Amino acid sequence: MLDKLPNLRSFMAVAEANSFAKAARKLNMANSSVSRQIAQLESQLNVSLFTRTTRHVQLSPAGEILYGRASGLIMEMENLAAELSADNVSPHGTLKVSVPWWFSQLHLAPLLPEFLAMYPDLRVVMQCDDGMTKLVEEGVDVAVRLSRLKDSNLIARRLGPHSFAMAASPEYLARHARVTKPEDLREHAMLSFNFSTPYHSWTLRKQGRSYRIPLKDSVLTSNNADILRQCALDGAGIIIQPVWGIKSEIESGSLIQLLPDFEVTSTTFDNGIFAVYSKESKAVNRVKVFVDFLAERLKVAG
Repeated sequence: MLDKLPNLRSFMAVAEANSFAKAARKLNMANSSVSRQIAQLESQLNVSLFTRTTRHVQLSPAGEILYGRASGLIMEMENLAAELSADNVSPHGTLKVSVPWWFSQLHLAPLLPEFLAMYPDLRVVMQCDDGMTKLVEEGVDVAVRLSRLKDSNLIARRLGPHSFAMAASPEYLARHARVTKPEDLREHAMLSFNFSTPYHSWTLRKQGRSYRIPLKDSVLTSNNADILRQCALDGAGIIIQPVWGIKSEIESGSLIQLLPDFEVTSTTFDNGIFAVYSKESKAVNRVKVFVDFLAERLKVAG
């Protein structure tokens, strides 16, 4: 659309001067350049815009129609060009972000007031859920993902670690046998997160050896991590949760970390916290400033 702007300006100049030569002088262009731009516009629209004689140039019927609308078109395209140019300096418009619910509550919500104050012309739409958002199809500019990047058509910037800890409440542990090795877990009540356990198992690793703990008999399975955390706090069983989610409970003693010398996870071990966006969004300034802001301000315990 914007590539037609110079041609439209030449068209208006010729229409108002009734002369290619006068229009060229007004535009400070060569006659041949103005003629070429008019020819391009006629080719693009597949119509003749002028009736030409050796002494006179006047608008054709199609040219009359275009002349009546060209001023508005030129103004609209100039405003659009200015808006796009301004976006490289001062981010504005709507930024749609997808974030896992629990992570957004703990780590993004405290940062949003500062970000909004920094960019008052920017409107943020925060979509909080634990599903795997399809960025392009759902019109999402940036998604925060707590896993590996699988789609090679997207760009991922690592924001922090996403390690896991296994824990249970002191009350639960007082009523059940001690957990000193992975095999002991088979006799305990498991509280599992169903989105992060596609193989219905937990995996532990130490010194290159892996241990798989089946979860088919979990006493509770949920797609809401906060429910699992609260049930663990109330003594219902053992959880595996991101360190950033239960660090304060472990530090306070309301949850006791189990098998701390093992790597534990509910999926695979090469996880991370990533800002994910499309290649097309990479050059959009509102996406850039948001991702840069998260990379600088987000301090997540790993």
